[in-house]
Order: sequence, then structure tokens, then C-alpha cells
Amino acid sequence: MNSIRFKGEPLKGYSNYLKWLPNAKIFLETGGYIGFINEIEEYPKRNLYFNRKEVPKKDSKDSTEIEVTFEPISLEYLLKFVEATKEFERN
Repeated sequence: MNSIRFKGEPLKGYSNYLKWLPNAKIFLETGGYIGFINEIEEYPKRNLYFNRKEVPKKDSKDSTEIEVTFEPISLEYLLKFVEATKEFERN
């Protein structure tokens, strides 16, 4: 993401909050941060990038125990998941 500076008036407590708020919201929306603040943005969903496999545990005496593994659908999907995760954590 590009480095953007807020050019509005600095917040000075409650005295200028109502005047400051609209400019701050615009800044956060154009910078792509408002989704994280409002908790709209979510961590990337693993099931969109990986196939879930359930196999019986090899070392288990109980035949109902399973081991869950995730394998990337493709190398491209793995890279997209890594990029989406990094972008989410950066913001």
C-alpha cells in the first residue's frame, strides 16, 4: 500500500471531533483501512485456497480418530493465500 498522510486538522480532543471525523473517515476509506476498523475484513478463508483431507490416524488404536490435513489446490493458490494473509496482517 502507498504511504498516505492524513491532511486534515489534527484531533484536539472532543472540541473538534465532529469537524475532524468526516475527513478521518474519508482518509480511512480511501486508504483501505475502514474494513478492518469496522471488522468487515476477515482473515483469508483457508478453504478457498486449500483442499481438506481427512485420513485415519496411523498410530491410533481407535479407528474413529482422523487426521485432518490441508493441501493447496495449486501452487498459484498457495501463493495467493500467502499474499492475502500478509496483506491482512500488514493492515
